[in-house]
Order: sequence, then structure tokens, then C-alpha cells
Amino acid sequence: MKYILLLLTILAISTQFSQAQDSYIVMNSGDTVFGKFGMYQAKSITFTPKDGQRMKYLAQDIKSAYNGKKSLKYIQINNINDENGEPILLQSLTSGPIYVVEFVSRNVGPMASYGTGGPGIGINVSKTTEVFAITADGNPTYLFSKDILGRQIKRNHENLLNLLDSDPEIAKEIQSSDNKNLKSKEIIQLIERFNTNQSK
Repeated sequence: MKYILLLLTILAISTQFSQAQDSYIVMNSGDTVFGKFGMYQAKSITFTPKDGQRMKYLAQDIKSAYNGKKSLKYIQINNINDENGEPILLQSLTSGPIYVVEFVSRNVGPMASYGTGGPGIGINVSKTTEVFAITADGNPTYLFSKDILGRQIKRNHENLLNLLDSDPEIAKEIQSSDNKNLKSKEIIQLIERFNTNQSK
């Protein structure tokens, strides 16, 4: 029994180690760094290269990154809300050639209220998630927005059709009357299908 427990422990450790080694960063220079994924932020990633010390890699130097432990891919885009287009890393919801990324914008502003204690002033924080498709040219195409509860609040049906119109079957689905109110999950599934068809 002790040998079985020891064997299971070794197997679990080796599995965790191999998952960590599946993580990598692809630099703008074309070099790929394998190692252990650390903390992700939009402007940087903490990463420990294999046989190296933990380092902070800046988004401006990274083309893409993959967290093997969580099976998450990140790609570099120019910050949509930044006039200078400062590069940031966003999590991709699909694999290429069309990547789908979520851009979270928080709006903070004053809020006036009146309750039993009289008038008051506070801070109102709202969060909107905008979802974009990124193609080979690196330009974002707006797809839809979600509110703080994850409900779809706005979408661009025409953008989606223009993006996928080279696949007649998918284009027909988008144009059909039954799919005028495509949900966010369905939109992502259509793009995943498009990507799969392109790789055939």
C-alpha cells in the first residue's frame, strides 16, 4: 500500500511539473521561452524560464503566451482604449486564425443618492466586457458587449457576418431569421467552427 501511495505521489508531481513545462511565451523576436507561468496582468506576465530565475516579461515584448496548467492562451493587441495603442495581453477564447478576446472596461464616476438619512454622494463603478475578434492583420473587430452580470447587452451582427462570410454554411446560419439574436456563446462557437474549417 505504501508503494502505491508513493507511486501515485510521484506521478502527481511529475504531471504537475510537465503541465508547468507546457507553458511558454513567444517573444516578438520569434524566440520561444518554456517554463512555469506565474502572475498574468494585461501589461506583463511573471514567468520562470526552465533552468532560470523568475522574471517579469512586458506585454510590448510578447507576441503570445500559453499557460499550460490552466490551458489559457494570451495574445498581444494594441490597447483599444489607449490613444497611443500601448500593447496589452488579453486572454483568447478561441484558437486562430481568428482569436476572440475580452476587453474589460471599468467606468468610475460620482453617484448621488437619497435615502432615509438624507442626500449622499458616492462612487459608481460599472464594468462592461467588450468582445473583439483579432485576425492576422492584428486589427480588432467588435463583436458584442456584456454587462457586469455577463448578459449580452449589444452586438454587431454585420461585423460577425463580414468576418465569417468566406464560409458559406456559417454565413447562411448568421443570416437566417432563426439566428438574428445570436447569444455570445453561439457567436464564439461559430468562430471556433470557422477556425476548424480553415485548418482542414
